[in-house]
Amino acid sequence: MAPRGRQEDNTGIMKFELLLLLLSSLHVAESYKILVYSAPLSFSHMQFMGRIADILQEAGHDVVINELPDELKNRMSPENMDFWDKSTGSVSFQLKFVEAFTQLQVEVCDLVLSDNRVMDELKNEHFDVGITEFIGACGFGLFDRIGVDHIICALAVGVSDTMNYFDMPNLPSITPSMLSPFTDKMNFFERTINFITARIADIISDHITRKYE
Repeated sequence: MAPRGRQEDNTGIMKFELLLLLLSSLHVAESYKILVYSAPLSFSHMQFMGRIADILQEAGHDVVINELPDELKNRMSPENMDFWDKSTGSVSFQLKFVEAFTQLQVEVCDLVLSDNRVMDELKNEHFDVGITEFIGACGFGLFDRIGVDHIICALAVGVSDTMNYFDMPNLPSITPSMLSPFTDKMNFFERTINFITARIADIISDHITRKYE
């Protein structure tokens, strides 16, 4: 029979080991299953969403990030992205760019949501949270289809031109538009230009989002 003191020591060690086990499992208990939808907007936007996924994974969460459909990978290559030329500052170019850009996003969305096998696989994962960038509006449709209730909207650019979608006031007299070259320190003329620019940004945003309806 072991001495009483040794029994107490063993009991104390067992309690300490149990405490360490519980503490080490806390990060597992508090981790979430997260789906990150990264729309093929540009390298910088995809890098932005990828960095968010990396940070969450490093924090111990189970993170899945979507992959661009094979049918569109070649079209996203630098050789086929010939938008940038000497006429990039013209209105006609800007309209052409927005139209081509939006059409590509809609095609991506159609391909993603029409893949029933992938949709079923994602639905069976039971993700806790979905993260998408506002400009890549297809992410919201994806999360709705696979039953993700908690959604985080990320933005790699300023939020002022998208505030109306969240019932927030947009104040172009003091907040520069994402298409504007000004800061929040503007004179009367710059505020006027910023106001017009903000309205143009609203029209462009509405044009893009209507394509997804």
